[in-house]
Amino acid sequence: MKFLNNHPIRTTAWGVFRAVGRWPPTACLGCGAACRDGLCAACLDDLPTLPASRCAVCAMPVPSGACCGHCLAAPPAFAATHACFAYAGWLAQAIQSAKFGGRWHAFALFGRHLARTLPPPRVDAIVPVPLAADRLRERGFNQAQELAATLARAWRLPWHAELLLRARGGAHQARSSHAARLRNVRGAFQAPQRLDGATLLLVDDVMTSGASLGACAKVLLKAGAARVECCVLARTL
Repeated sequence: MKFLNNHPIRTTAWGVFRAVGRWPPTACLGCGAACRDGLCAACLDDLPTLPASRCAVCAMPVPSGACCGHCLAAPPAFAATHACFAYAGWLAQAIQSAKFGGRWHAFALFGRHLARTLPPPRVDAIVPVPLAADRLRERGFNQAQELAATLARAWRLPWHAELLLRARGGAHQARSSHAARLRNVRGAFQAPQRLDGATLLLVDDVMTSGASLGACAKVLLKAGAARVECCVLARTL
């Protein structure tokens, strides 16, 4: 399977200025204490992790470790979800602060920790969930793309932002119901080229209902992908 060439897209100059100005690389992202690697030992120990027993499809904790009832009743388009951190505690606050504060460095840092925690997936390529144009202009970067580029380097896999595009914007998903989330992402994505036989890894920062990832996976499968898996920094419980 051949893909178009792709190169990491860094943030805008203003985004870099904001990132350096608001989050010095020598300060811990979690507590602000001085440290060399962006996360101090105390915050690393306090990372909110997901239980070992969780649904293989959506990563929601389940007692048996088997497929959860929701995925059995309404299987999503993606086949599996790779995640190890819960969207809770200081990590949830740090993700929000980084996403809306121009701190793209944070997602490169989190991506390195994610890559060290998860085994490399058996996929052909990594695909970041695209961001709406207005939000990309507002933030100066796409957090999913920062994660994807970091994971790709760590796992020695290609990543391609051009395999999945945002066809239109949508309302913010944070406070939307599951039904509203599904409506918001309907027709929001498109795949511009055939992906016959490819196994792809969709990457995003947070998985809540799985509506966006499910919509992306449907588009990629319709374009000919054989299998789509997901990888997220944090899973909402």
